[in-house]
Amino acid sequence: MFNLLTKGDIWRLSIVFGFVLFALQSFVCKRVFIDWESFLWTIPSTCLLGVIWLFYGLRNANSIDSRISRFAIVTAQTVLFSNVAVIGNYLGFCFKRQLYDDHIAVLDSYFGINWWNYVLWIKSNAFLANLTTGAYDTTGAQIFIIFMFSGLKGSPDKFERFTLATILATAITIVVWINFPTFGALPLYYSHGLTQPAFELAMSKTYAMELLDLHKSNLIHVNANHLLGLIGLPSYHAILAIFTVYAAWEFPLLRELAIIINFMVMLSIPADGGHHFFDMFAGMVVAAVSLTLANWLLQQKNNS
Repeated sequence: MFNLLTKGDIWRLSIVFGFVLFALQSFVCKRVFIDWESFLWTIPSTCLLGVIWLFYGLRNANSIDSRISRFAIVTAQTVLFSNVAVIGNYLGFCFKRQLYDDHIAVLDSYFGINWWNYVLWIKSNAFLANLTTGAYDTTGAQIFIIFMFSGLKGSPDKFERFTLATILATAITIVVWINFPTFGALPLYYSHGLTQPAFELAMSKTYAMELLDLHKSNLIHVNANHLLGLIGLPSYHAILAIFTVYAAWEFPLLRELAIIINFMVMLSIPADGGHHFFDMFAGMVVAAVSLTLANWLLQQKNNS
């Protein structure tokens, strides 16, 4: 029989609703202007996914129909959340909080970590430099591929945990960033006078300076066609790297590939991503907490 909403759906939609309420802040915040028209693509895409969900769910002729139905509704929830989460992230600028990158840099140095020396070490070897940059740039494609495999071929229970944990981790990351905004080590170094390095990094100087200019701006326009990754701490690349390996674990060939590629991603995060090392460690903690919390929430609902 068709199950209208699962336990995971209820939790995911609750988080979406919470961010929708927060997005209403945009109507009173004079610093951030949201170009709502640029986000309208969400409506037809989620409606189409909703139709697929209902069609295959109501038909429910076999397990494949059930998988397609579940995949469609979870994808719709993820699309909705990604849009309201982006808006919520930018609305963090409404609070005009200072950047905390100087403090994070002190934490790195406290543990004997020299960020710039690490970048030079990674980029001194052309092969390693290209490998890490290439791996860093695959993160989006990786999470898309493993989302497809997990939803259509993997364990339904694991797909529920994986997708709920991803949304939880994103929400936690945004809340942390709003309270303690950081852009990372590279923008910090540029703000202190670092010149353009001779080697290429995934985060360009133009990108880094655009982030710093945003923080200083009195009026910020948010358009879905031109969005910047704002968050330094926790590192979202670190979170996605862990989730990719977690979701790929049940697929033997994908598991080995995910481990190798995301090991390189981890090496690249401080260099190409311009992150403090503490950003990466914080991302790992958020990923672990989110997976644990997702598992606990689903178990709690099961027992109720």
